[in-house]
Amino acid sequence: MKLKKLLIAGCLALIVSVAQAATKEELLELADDYDRQILLYSQIEARIVKVVAESLAEKALKIRTEVLGDEHPDTLGSMETLARIHYKLGKFDQALPLRQKSYRLRKKVLGEKHLHTFISLNNLAFLYKEVGLLNQALALYKKGYPLIKETLGEKHSLTLASLNNFALVYRELGKFSTALPLFQTVYRLAKEVLGEKAPETLSSLNNLVLIYHDLGSPKKALPLAQKAHRLTKEALGEEHPIALYSLNNVAVIYKSLGSLKEALPLLEKCYRLRKKVLGEKHPKTIISLINLRIIYDDLDRFDDAMPLFEKSYHLAKEILGEKHPLTIRNISKLASIYQNTGKLDDALPLSEKAYRLTLEVLGEEHPDTLQRLDNLVSIYLSMNSSKALLLSEKCYLLKKKVLGEKHPNTLLSLTHLAASYKNLGRLEEALPLLEKDYRLSLEVLGNKHPSTLSSLNNLAVIYKDLGSLSDALLLLKKVYRLKQEILGEKHPKTLISLNNLAGIYRELGRLNEALSLYTKHLRTEVLGELNPLSIQEIIGVLNNLSEIYMDLIYMDLGLTEGLTEALPLLEQTPHLTKEFLGEKHPNTLKSLRLLARIYVAQGSIQKGVEYLEKMVKRVESLRSGDLSAKNRQSLFKQWVIGYFMLSDLYIEQSRSEEAFRIAEMSKARTLLESLAAKLAAQQSGLTPAEQQQLRDNEARLAFLNNSIASKSEAILIAKTPVDANRLLEEKIALESEKNKQVSKFNQFHSKNTLNSAMCR
Repeated sequence: MKLKKLLIAGCLALIVSVAQAATKEELLELADDYDRQILLYSQIEARIVKVVAESLAEKALKIRTEVLGDEHPDTLGSMETLARIHYKLGKFDQALPLRQKSYRLRKKVLGEKHLHTFISLNNLAFLYKEVGLLNQALALYKKGYPLIKETLGEKHSLTLASLNNFALVYRELGKFSTALPLFQTVYRLAKEVLGEKAPETLSSLNNLVLIYHDLGSPKKALPLAQKAHRLTKEALGEEHPIALYSLNNVAVIYKSLGSLKEALPLLEKCYRLRKKVLGEKHPKTIISLINLRIIYDDLDRFDDAMPLFEKSYHLAKEILGEKHPLTIRNISKLASIYQNTGKLDDALPLSEKAYRLTLEVLGEEHPDTLQRLDNLVSIYLSMNSSKALLLSEKCYLLKKKVLGEKHPNTLLSLTHLAASYKNLGRLEEALPLLEKDYRLSLEVLGNKHPSTLSSLNNLAVIYKDLGSLSDALLLLKKVYRLKQEILGEKHPKTLISLNNLAGIYRELGRLNEALSLYTKHLRTEVLGELNPLSIQEIIGVLNNLSEIYMDLIYMDLGLTEGLTEALPLLEQTPHLTKEFLGEKHPNTLKSLRLLARIYVAQGSIQKGVEYLEKMVKRVESLRSGDLSAKNRQSLFKQWVIGYFMLSDLYIEQSRSEEAFRIAEMSKARTLLESLAAKLAAQQSGLTPAEQQQLRDNEARLAFLNNSIASKSEAILIAKTPVDANRLLEEKIALESEKNKQVSKFNQFHSKNTLNSAMCR
């Protein structure tokens, strides 16, 4: 009986064992089915499909782990598959431990020099790069590349891929000069082994294009980009993804060269073809949509840019999810559009959201997170907010730690830190930072890189603000000369340098040289149909030109013969500032006042009245808003000169009621007294010549009073002691002239009072 039971138990165990064996085979077959479905789903970019593929990959990995164990090659293959899907879904925190485990186990099971171990090494290092762990990626490539090269040979496809990724890490670290020879080697070997038109060769040529662009050599990059696009079209067809990538690169180079008109049709074509070939919802198509939107933004076609943002954002959110880097990039770009159009209150919450999401997804020290923080600093700087200083200090220290002191992005943060000090009037603290920025840019990027030239320009501006005008002039001359040489005479950045140079000539009182730069170079570009400047840059040019003409008029240097020709150009300023900044923005009000003064100086009184009336109406609208009494008074003081000018012009036109209305509006006692004296003179028995003399004396006295008031206000808000002392000396000179004028006025008054008494 006992034996019988044992036999039965043995048979049952055998049956169970066979059943289990069958179950294991079926489970492994099921895992294989999952793999086939995953392969099919990998061709579809929709997020929902990737989520389904993720679920299948998790099940396949679970089956193989339970049936085969952690260290079986098939289990490790499933691990890599799931890591790849996590990566595509933006779940980097889940992808990374899987790739770390896969590499560790393959190295243990298969050995350090096995092909699959090399693949895991490359995948892990690539993911380290993507999540911003650049030093870990670099260490892995430094270790892995020599092993792969030794085992597979220099010309093996995996060796070339490893070297290419090695170079990409150096590029991410900002070590462009180190990356360049590596990219050159990859391209040379790929061309030799695979041929000039092989996809891998063409991809390596495109990488070479980008590194030349990074090195600030767009002129060297352009022919290579054009060659890459031509060869790709010939070998793979116009609609191949690599051909579209190379087309995008050509457009990017044109944009860097300031040739926006050439870049635009290429970006439009790239978007159209990617949409056709890959579908509207493919990430590459969305990237093309973003690039197209950026070029519209650069061309000030904001009405075209905004709908594209809406579309690209909603597509990225739908396909990839709100927290995917591409979706967050859309939010960040919208913030920059709002910032560029002066809508800082709209830009700020978007920039804060982009930073918060990037911080959550990638962590505090990822380069993308640091870039979002830098963008936030830039907005606070535009708002003149004291918050910029704290954030810029944090950003600079983090970039210095993560990327190194000499990385171009770290230097950008150093510039923002200096700007934060400058905005707070702490120029002496900003100066050494800008000197360091220029020195390091010169060392890392060379004297002709656009970033180095920007650093030099910033240094010139701080010298100007500190009153060192001669030093500033030397630096601005150098900036302009180098930008002419590198970017060409008509590049937007060259023209802005020219505008800065003209501005420093004006500051030095060398008005004829300042005007010459405008009439010979800037006027054609600002008026031309192919104007490469943004609206904001045009406004800066026109305001500087208006200031120069005003100085020329008041100094009576006889250099205003071109003013009549320039007036139609200057008339654009109020319209542009109103459209771009709003009708009540200080720059809009300033442009109205400047234009009025120019027209009055030209004898066009009515034109001057019209512009001043617009200015007064907008100031009064501001004053009637929700402002404290102190702020209303401060606002009026800022624009009181325009009120005086308008009242004087009304008197000139014998419009006494309007003149008194302006006086009543302003509640300025001195203005009322001045008007009463002028009207009394008109009604007295003075001869026309005497009346004219009285008007001239009063006009000069009013001008001096206004100038003194303006200098007093400027002294209060002077950024440096040097500026304050200079303004004080100018005020003293004006007061001295005023005292002489008052003495003349009193003599005239006494003489006419005596004559009047004798007549009685």
